[in-house]
Amino acid sequence: MDQGTLTTPSWLTIPIFLLFPFALTYTATLCLSALGIRGTPIGEDPPPVPYCTAFVGNALALGFDTLGFLSSVVKDFGNVPVRLALGSEKIYFISGTENLQTIFSNSRDLSTKALALVALVSAHGMPPADAKVYEADNFGIHLKPLPRSSTPPEKRLRFISHHHFQSELLGGAGLGELSRQFIRQFATRISERSQEIGDQWSHLPDLYDFVKSETFVATTIALCGEHIFKINPNLAEDFWSHDSWLPCILRKVPRWVIPRAFASRDKNHENIMKWHKLARELVDCSDEKLKDVLWEPVWGARIMRKRAEMYKHVEEISPAGRAASDLGMIWAANANIIPAAGWCFIHIIADPTLNARILEEISPCFSSDLPESVDLDKLISCPLLQSVVAEVLRLNVAVMINRTSIVPNFKLGKWTVQPDKIILASIYFSHRDKGCWNTGRKLDNGQQEHPLDEFWGERFLEYPNDPYSGPSKKNGMATFSEKLSNKSIVRNDKEAKFTTRGLKGVYIPWGGGANMCPGRYYAKYEICLVVAMLLWAFEIEFLDIEAARKTKPNMAAFAIGTLAPAGKNPIRLRRRKF
Repeated sequence: MDQGTLTTPSWLTIPIFLLFPFALTYTATLCLSALGIRGTPIGEDPPPVPYCTAFVGNALALGFDTLGFLSSVVKDFGNVPVRLALGSEKIYFISGTENLQTIFSNSRDLSTKALALVALVSAHGMPPADAKVYEADNFGIHLKPLPRSSTPPEKRLRFISHHHFQSELLGGAGLGELSRQFIRQFATRISERSQEIGDQWSHLPDLYDFVKSETFVATTIALCGEHIFKINPNLAEDFWSHDSWLPCILRKVPRWVIPRAFASRDKNHENIMKWHKLARELVDCSDEKLKDVLWEPVWGARIMRKRAEMYKHVEEISPAGRAASDLGMIWAANANIIPAAGWCFIHIIADPTLNARILEEISPCFSSDLPESVDLDKLISCPLLQSVVAEVLRLNVAVMINRTSIVPNFKLGKWTVQPDKIILASIYFSHRDKGCWNTGRKLDNGQQEHPLDEFWGERFLEYPNDPYSGPSKKNGMATFSEKLSNKSIVRNDKEAKFTTRGLKGVYIPWGGGANMCPGRYYAKYEICLVVAMLLWAFEIEFLDIEAARKTKPNMAAFAIGTLAPAGKNPIRLRRRKF
């Protein structure tokens, strides 16, 4: 053999042979991605995110490291829409204000039906046979039906549900009564706990668990009435067990691998079916005499009676399917609001100065020392409280916006997305866009005063004599030294104004367009009420305030909803003395 000839050692041949297909796949998809970004004419489809495993694509990375994978996509592609390969399926991922405003302003060309089916079937367990009614519903959510719609009136479930949400949750008597019922129920819970705790310091193992346990019962009674707890005394425990398993269920982990997860979901179905059976025996949801009754103790809020009546006319939806649908309603009313309220409490109690400022601000909203004396209209007008709530939502809402094009040539910039393919966008990244948000002044060391991954309770406040205040990014921000030397800047909470000006398509905790969260007003009201009423009733202190300040979010729920606090923060509390 020629001594000058280079040979590959035989022990390397097999690894190279095995790795070659992966390297070839990655190189090919990388080239296609680069050509797409540069605008080389390879078709109008957005560029692919490179992957190395054919027939798997980006599925494993997205499924098991969702945050890390999408963070790298946003970093590498910026505002360019991209195409993800999930096995044989193809979906799109978008980021950036312009793309988000495009999907929000073209709601008639886009549908959320795919998201609804994921929630109903994958998350909350609607039987596939029942879901076929939703799959066949091609009427849409607007008064004007979609082209070629053939859905009979009684099976236009998405339109009927959308109308219910619009009429009962976005204003008027339904929203007002739901809020009043929550105040009444929550005040009852607080009064009972106040009697237990008394005037001496009592210790509890975790602040968030305290907020969660007190709020869930009041929220669910306000929505579903009292009888659901009378027949299911362990409803709260069963519900939070289901919630804790949702990340695994939505990652398509098989039932035989996580039997407890599916048993928990089945138990919730059983609980709700028992309530439905009792409610039907006690109250006819179609009774004309109840048409104007906004709340009664059996079905709860009028919207729940309307939903029962809707399903009454659709024989294809089984009792288990109806239970899955109402489980989704209960989940939507609790699983996002309660974590947000918990975070508000953690930030307020961990900052004695902020705590005192909030108490001073909410004091005029109560006409007596009783929590039920709260004036909701005054409370939701408190600028600092609104800013704290908005900042908590900015930091912790991590749900995915989900749309599907129902037109042949839907445009995202110069790219065209294919119909019936899912378009995903992450609220989480929009809320951390450094090009859009105010991060305070530059410190003398070059760092920002209030980075976007940290809580800043005043981020959404504008002060009349501070040109650098407000949530949107300011040009020519002063340094910290200049701030100290500027004697004219005095921040007075009584002159502050809450604002989201300059954040269109950027601050989107409720989504956007015609498909914006229909419960957004009630959610904001309830978060404010939970914080104000508990602060008014109790003095609360962390046993380890420094540890509480370092509380991190539980990232297991990333892409599903609002991130809850991770870990435990023990507290002591006592009845507030006036």
